[in-house]
Amino acid sequence: MSAWPRYPPCGFGDCSTIPCCAHERNKFFWVELLGTNGEAAKAIIERENPKAAAVIYKHKSPPGPQPDDFCCNRVALYVDDNGNLTNVPFLG
Repeated sequence: MSAWPRYPPCGFGDCSTIPCCAHERNKFFWVELLGTNGEAAKAIIERENPKAAAVIYKHKSPPGPQPDDFCCNRVALYVDDNGNLTNVPFLG
């Protein structure tokens, strides 16, 4: 599998599942970051998986779904009014 391009553009190749996106044993979810500062989480995610770009979205009430397009090179981060994560970040 070739390397994903840096997001944007969206990269997914032949993948349609999160584990498929995590080829080459890259980390693909970050449960431990739930509730942490969004900017700090972005830095951690991009350090732990350099093929992924973490994108911060303002929290919706209730939280909406991930963006409509599936991208192996993006992690959506929803933050509340204080800038803290309201979702468990994962590739897709």
